[in-house]
Amino acid sequence: MRVEEFHPRFAQFGLGLFNLLARDFAPRTGWVALQLQVIEDPLIAEATNVLYDGRSYDERKRASDAIDLVHGNRMRRTEVLKRVSDAAAAMKQANAALAQAIESSAWSAQDIQAFAERAQSLRAAVKIIVKE
Repeated sequence: MRVEEFHPRFAQFGLGLFNLLARDFAPRTGWVALQLQVIEDPLIAEATNVLYDGRSYDERKRASDAIDLVHGNRMRRTEVLKRVSDAAAAMKQANAALAQAIESSAWSAQDIQAFAERAQSLRAAVKIIVKE
């Protein structure tokens, strides 16, 4: 199969994949954010109840620490989700540029190979984002 024959299927697949990633990891409305919120909201509600109803300093201190922890994790989660969403948008643009390059034959096979090698070098950045 020649590159020109493969291109339309690859471009369509890439577009769908990147759209799914952007949708599912959207910081406020994405599926991942909503699932994490389902876990966080009851935790924050319970910690708030203990904070207000606590009978001792120790109970209130633990509740306050829990609220701080949930809030800090929520901020971090939002940042990670934004990074994934932004990365999906960037990959979508890169996919479109690659599809255009193949279609117009403006790039040689060596140019495309060099581009692929540069994209491969982003693996370390992706690993860092995933670990955070």
